[in-house]
Amino acid sequence: MRKIMLMLLMLFTSFMGVKAQDMKVTGKVTDATTGNPVAFATVTVKGNSKGVATDANGDFSISAGNNAILVITSVGYQRIEMQATDGIANVVLTKQNNDLSEVVVVGYGTQKRATLTGSVVQLNNATLIKRQVSSASQVL
Repeated sequence: MRKIMLMLLMLFTSFMGVKAQDMKVTGKVTDATTGNPVAFATVTVKGNSKGVATDANGDFSISAGNNAILVITSVGYQRIEMQATDGIANVVLTKQNNDLSEVVVVGYGTQKRATLTGSVVQLNNATLIKRQVSSASQVL
C-alpha cells in the first residue's frame, strides 16, 4: 500500500511540474494603420491545437509553454508569428493587399473571372424595391 501511495504522489508531482512550465500570455491585437482593436483575430500556439479568438476590444489570453511561438491571423491581415517570452504580447497587424478584381462570388462559392461561363448580373437596391413581392425569397 505504501508503494502505491508513493507512486501516486510521484505521478501527481510530475504533472504539477508540467503545468508549471506553461505561462499565461495576455495581450491586445490592433490594426497598424488605425490603431483600432482587431476583434475575432485568431491566436494559436504553433505546433499545438491550443487557440483563442480576441474579444471585441482585441484582448486575448492563452496558456502557452515557455518560449512558445504564437501565430496571430485575421481575415484581411498578414499572418504574424512571435515568441511568447514575458507573458505579454501586444500585436500590431498590417493589412494584406488582395486583388479581388479577379474573383467572382457565385451562389455556391467563388470562381476566377477567367473560368466563369454564363452571364453575370449585378442587382442594386432600386431594382429590388420596384418588384412587388410578399417575401424576400420571391425576389431571388
